[in-house]
Amino acid sequence: MFNWLSKSTDAPAPALDLEAIKQQEIAILFKHSSTCPVSWAAQAEVKRFSALHPEVPVYTLIVQEQRDLSRQVAEWSGIRHESPQVFVLKQGKIVASDSHEGVNVDFLTGSLKAS
Repeated sequence: MFNWLSKSTDAPAPALDLEAIKQQEIAILFKHSSTCPVSWAAQAEVKRFSALHPEVPVYTLIVQEQRDLSRQVAEWSGIRHESPQVFVLKQGKIVASDSHEGVNVDFLTGSLKAS
């Protein structure tokens, strides 16, 4: 019971390259906390979005494992760090972002239409 609270046995997340992500035509960057139940719910939403839109690259930044990159994203974006948090990028620019319960399939799908 409550296995979602237990420590993950998954391998560490692969290193992300923010500059490479910004080169994508469109990309989703999801900041995930591996210790937060709200973040686990948001992660499920991001996974559902990804299944519905496999053409959109989704990158997950685990804040406990990638603190420097998490800070770099906050500095680059000018948006205060929160987790869970999601950024929708088009041609290297953030066109939408949200956090906590706002990270859901409807928000992400609607953001695909953002210019």
